[in-house]
Amino acid sequence: METAWSLSYFERFFRRHRQVYVIFTPTKHETRHNETRQKYPFLTLQRQRFHLNFENASSAAGIPAERDFYRWAWSALKNEYLRADIGLILLDEEEARAYNRDYRGKDYATNVLSFALNEGEILPCQVSERLYGDLIICPQVVLKEAAEQGKTPERHFAHLTIHGTLHLMGYDHIKDDEAEIMEAEEIRLMRAAGYPNPTERTDIKMDGAQPKTNFLNA
Repeated sequence: METAWSLSYFERFFRRHRQVYVIFTPTKHETRHNETRQKYPFLTLQRQRFHLNFENASSAAGIPAERDFYRWAWSALKNEYLRADIGLILLDEEEARAYNRDYRGKDYATNVLSFALNEGEILPCQVSERLYGDLIICPQVVLKEAAEQGKTPERHFAHLTIHGTLHLMGYDHIKDDEAEIMEAEEIRLMRAAGYPNPTERTDIKMDGAQPKTNFLNA
């Protein structure tokens, strides 16, 4: 759960991954527009405000659907930003380890890395109308942690997507007071999504509630 502040990340990212992935981008072609609406009916409103550039470059199995990552990230930022453009890439351990080593000097794969556009400059959420940044998630690490902590993979992926998005928004956990604020927001967002407190190490049913699948009214 780390933040890596680096403008050079974007240049290196697109050198490694030369394709440009644009998901949920409005199109002038009515046919494509209708196809998108049919495939992601619950994103009709959100996609006008939030673009998620998603790539699954991992060989891991049991990864949630693309739309799940969209909902989780959107739930974290929707009340703070008018527009947001986030890149989210799933990488296997070897490449995730390389990014962690290159940008943080730590030679191991971590669960999620956050790369904010504004290097070293954290602005209050309320003064910014746009959010730009990138997330790298390593599914192998996430799945291993979920098993060790007695959590479902879906719940842990949800938590880490929200956690990484909050980092992009300026939240951090280096200092105790900052960590308390960030943890409280994570708990609130996870509960709003129908998941247990992310700090609990086992999955506990919440009065039979199931995770929500529609974040429009969350």
